[in-house]
Amino acid sequence: MSVLRTPPSTTSTEATLQHKTGGRYGSEPQLNTSMEIQDELTPPSHIYFRNKRPREDEISLSQFQDFKKEIKEVITSLLGQQKKEYEEIASTLKCLQQTTANIELSVSLLTSQNEEFQKKIDKLESQSKKDREYISLLEDKIEDLQRTSN
Repeated sequence: MSVLRTPPSTTSTEATLQHKTGGRYGSEPQLNTSMEIQDELTPPSHIYFRNKRPREDEISLSQFQDFKKEIKEVITSLLGQQKKEYEEIASTLKCLQQTTANIELSVSLLTSQNEEFQKKIDKLESQSKKDREYISLLEDKIEDLQRTSN
């Protein structure tokens, strides 16, 4: 089944004129049965335009420039405050970094001292153990001498 359609035999100006004068087509809605030829500049009688509310306050160019200048000043002052705060934070951060470095240095020094003391303690404990063993040996010898002398 072929679906070929051909345009109407009238020209486009004739179709427009026929449409304006009331000529009907099968797909055209029948809103107004008595259509009259109207000027192309005047809208049809069934179309209404909404009246827009006029602006109450028109912003002039000078007001806009003043607003723009005020916004720039506000942003500039905010940026200045932020820069000052940033510099304060940066100096505080440097101070904290220096303090942290000093603490790390102190901790490493204390750690090395602790290791030295631990070595000395281990050495003294081993010496004490040797001394106790020697004392025990000497006591045994004295006891033997006392037994033999009796």
